[in-house]
Amino acid sequence: MKRPEPDAKGPGPEGKSDWSHVLIPRGAAILDRLEAIEAKKAGPAPPLPPFASGLAWGAEGAKESSPNHEAQAWGFEAVRAWLAGDGRFLAAKGVLLDAYFPRELARGPRGVGVQTSEQNCPSSHDAQHRNGTSFARLAAWLSKDPALLKASEELMLTTIRAKLCTASADLTVCSPGMRCPGKPVFAGDSDWLRVALGHRPEAAGTATDQFYVSVRCLAYLRRAGDPLLAKTAKMTLNDRAPCTLKYPMDVYRGNGWYYAEMPKPKNGKLPGQVCDWVLCVDGHDPQYGLNWQTAPAPMPGKAAERIHFPGIVER
Repeated sequence: MKRPEPDAKGPGPEGKSDWSHVLIPRGAAILDRLEAIEAKKAGPAPPLPPFASGLAWGAEGAKESSPNHEAQAWGFEAVRAWLAGDGRFLAAKGVLLDAYFPRELARGPRGVGVQTSEQNCPSSHDAQHRNGTSFARLAAWLSKDPALLKASEELMLTTIRAKLCTASADLTVCSPGMRCPGKPVFAGDSDWLRVALGHRPEAAGTATDQFYVSVRCLAYLRRAGDPLLAKTAKMTLNDRAPCTLKYPMDVYRGNGWYYAEMPKPKNGKLPGQVCDWVLCVDGHDPQYGLNWQTAPAPMPGKAAERIHFPGIVER
């Protein structure tokens, strides 16, 4: 399956640059250096990307950025700053603790829920959110900072458990969600989840394709001895659990299938590019509906389990 290309635009010369193509190579360069040191390759290790104020945003993000850009910029900068030892790590750590983790875990005035307004977005944005999750954990593991270790573990486990709610037996993820103009394909989330649970990724090129830098990050953490990755490798589909999202979602699971839906907002304000329901049967392509324009397919049997993701808009 060919994975989608990043397409989110960001500011730059005449507003035409692409944040994704600027940020993701920074994460890849950081891992290039760590992996070269790990492998004890001859010669100097690849350099870290230099500090760039326009790519190390404060808690308020940056003009024209999106939630996935913020997650990546914050995670990458925390790792870069720790490795560089240039005195910028405390600021980067502060952004993670003050903005990123509260945002994702729906706590305090910044709290929204996992992936915020881009909840359960498909590829390529799913992989970009997982960059934030993974590199925030990498920053915690490298620095051994107690606050970062605690918060990053909670977010990792929360995210894994939530993704398991909308995963098939082979750990292919598919879910209703935002920023979905067409078929919901979750190439990033699926292989990230597989590696988190100790399985091999299924896509070709995950060790070299920058789209899968979050997968590389998890693999590095496991080799480095992060006990969290030893813990997640023991998890199964039975560890699924919901979390807070911006918009509520219900999942019904049966024998070899699940159906998930986002109810139509009661206030009549419909966000654009929404996949509002999916029906996933093991071994088959998903059925789905977009923008509440298609009647849901009937469930193939009686659901044994209903999982409710509370929406922060319900509070």
